[in-house]
Amino acid sequence: MNVKSLIFDMDDTLYNEIEFVFSGFKAVDDWLIKNWNQKGFYKIAINIFLNGEKKFVFNQALDYLGIEYSSSQIDEMVNVYRNHLPEITILEEFIALQKKIYPWVKLGVITDGYLATQKNKANSLRLKKYFQTIVFTDEYGKKFWKPHRLPYDVICKEFRCNHEDCIYVGDNINKDFITAKRLGWRTIQVIREESIYKNQIVEEQYKAHHIIKDLREIAEIKEIKDLFCT
Repeated sequence: MNVKSLIFDMDDTLYNEIEFVFSGFKAVDDWLIKNWNQKGFYKIAINIFLNGEKKFVFNQALDYLGIEYSSSQIDEMVNVYRNHLPEITILEEFIALQKKIYPWVKLGVITDGYLATQKNKANSLRLKKYFQTIVFTDEYGKKFWKPHRLPYDVICKEFRCNHEDCIYVGDNINKDFITAKRLGWRTIQVIREESIYKNQIVEEQYKAHHIIKDLREIAEIKEIKDLFCT
């Protein structure tokens, strides 16, 4: 296999996404203090989230605080959450891996999500320092989010390589690997202890070729071992 490009997902692959969630709660907390003179949201929102609620954290937190609100006010909070500049950090395991890669191995990112949000994340993580190409699928429209093949085609065009020359590293077994596999990519799923998708059961076509717990393990995978310094 003539691997030329390593392509990564961003959320929960290059950083721990829970950092973004907590950073967003803090931004909303600051906004509530400034605009509503209301304190206490941050700790309450974290507790609600850690207890398993993912969709209606804002509503439940305001209910707990005894604050009346409208749907438009919830929308304002969502906008603050999505558009804030997050305090997130790229994982050290990626930095260690990146230092081992020969300069001719091209690195890219394919990431789904609202465009402004994902660009803010990429800026906070300083991804341009490490990656030659970042494909924000929302630039093309939500219908082109993974598992649509367009972002995979874009990467190959940018890197002037064939699909079979690429490896994709991600965490979401529902969408990250099925199209990549169909196109001839090798695929790697990173499953950490806190991974959302670690216990999901899917058909074989959705599964990655390899499973790792740490990005540094990529250097030990047979097909790409020759790309790394010893």
